[in-house]
Amino acid sequence: MAYCAYNIIIYYTDSYNNQKVYKNIRNIAFNFSEDSSPDIKNRNILNYNELFNINPDCVGWIKIKGTEIDYPVVQGTDNEYYLHHDFNKRNAVCGTIFIDSRCDITSGSNHLILYGHQMKDGSMFKQLNNYKKDDFYKKHKEITLYINESVYTYEIVSVYVITISQNADYYNYINKDTKAAFINYINEEMAPHKL
Repeated sequence: MAYCAYNIIIYYTDSYNNQKVYKNIRNIAFNFSEDSSPDIKNRNILNYNELFNINPDCVGWIKIKGTEIDYPVVQGTDNEYYLHHDFNKRNAVCGTIFIDSRCDITSGSNHLILYGHQMKDGSMFKQLNNYKKDDFYKKHKEITLYINESVYTYEIVSVYVITISQNADYYNYINKDTKAAFINYINEEMAPHKL
């Protein structure tokens, strides 16, 4: 019993510390110096250079307005490291939101895979589960993704819930040769998991 209580305390202490880390990173990401022009300060532009100086693996930021999803995005050399390391490259239970290492973010790919934990404290990608509710979906239809100093806004048109045991191959879809192949993948492969 004491061991379980200890692990719970450690988990929530780590969660609290992780929230502080990401709050500080958020302040750096969207905070410009006093001598920056008002136009720059008011346009919600990502301070990419500052983030890159902290972590050269930083490729951008993800935001979903009206949610807690507001985090830096990194891309490492594998899909394991950032599962258990924060943006500052310290061991962390929450990890960091990251793009699949096989995705080519410089090519303007139509398909990027982002990974993140669903933390019990509601942080990281936990709120994505709320897309199961129509009301939440209607209020949060857009995802903003800052990648390599460009800003992309995506409208969510479909939500799928899968586990690795249900479809162990979902993450191997990086690029299909044609748009028709992509549509076929969504209609055929993912249809059983659609909400």
